[in-house]
Amino acid sequence: MSVNTKNDVISIWVKEYSSLLLTYAMKKLSNQHLAEDLVQETFITSFEKFESFDSSKNPGPWLKTILHNKIIDYYRKNSKSIIEDIENNSEVAKSLRENFDEKGHWVIDNIKGLVNLFSFENEEAQLHFLNHCIENLPSVWKSILMAKYFTQQEPVQICEEFSITKANYWQIIHRSKNALRTCISDKLNTEE
Repeated sequence: MSVNTKNDVISIWVKEYSSLLLTYAMKKLSNQHLAEDLVQETFITSFEKFESFDSSKNPGPWLKTILHNKIIDYYRKNSKSIIEDIENNSEVAKSLRENFDEKGHWVIDNIKGLVNLFSFENEEAQLHFLNHCIENLPSVWKSILMAKYFTQQEPVQICEEFSITKANYWQIIHRSKNALRTCISDKLNTEE
């Protein structure tokens, strides 16, 4: 296929699939700039690998697969920085110090009661408050939590997507919930 025709086809794909791919990337990443970058990289890769595409098929699934692989690559590359994220995030680090001992076991005396989010006067305040706490989680934790609770993916699928073990998955979910609980509790105690 000639370069002009290839450029024309890719231009059409950019117009037709950018919005769909960006929506997909936002669900997986919760970061607008990163999602846009990976969608752009998806189209660059589709241009580079254009000859391997079966033109008798719909390009949507092929483009989504490329994007999905780019998202996985991003998380693999950045999963090594989870410890740095934790150390740099004072709320998460505080939660871990207060609720777990050096071996990672619960400190029973420090387990706080669950906070009733519904004490807020309206749903918008609840969502704003919860969103603030979610945004303070390390990026990988936030993405896994979003996949579990917002897109309702199965644990096996999430483990595969983020290249983590099932034990690591449950540990991240558990620690994310604890970090959220601590954040919510701290916010409620400062607002009283």
